[in-house]
Amino acid sequence: MSFHTTTIRLSLIAASVAAAGFAHAAEPVIGLITKTETNPFFVKMKEGAEAEAKKLGAKLLSGAGLTKHFFYPGFTAGTGGLL
Repeated sequence: MSFHTTTIRLSLIAASVAAAGFAHAAEPVIGLITKTETNPFFVKMKEGAEAEAKKLGAKLLSGAGLTKHFFYPGFTAGTGGLL
């Protein structure tokens, strides 16, 4: 999926959420959850969501997935996994 397609879809979702939210709150709230905050794809997605939320006068709440990893005793990121 291209960046432009993603931006358009995100804009449509944001507009739909904002339209529904206007009936219930003075400031609509839009939520965005991404896998990470460092992947360039998700960084651009968040920037697009922030810009769209600002245009709509909405509040953007964003979060990212789990960034910690658990390893069994004796295993590390360098030793590989357990088969």
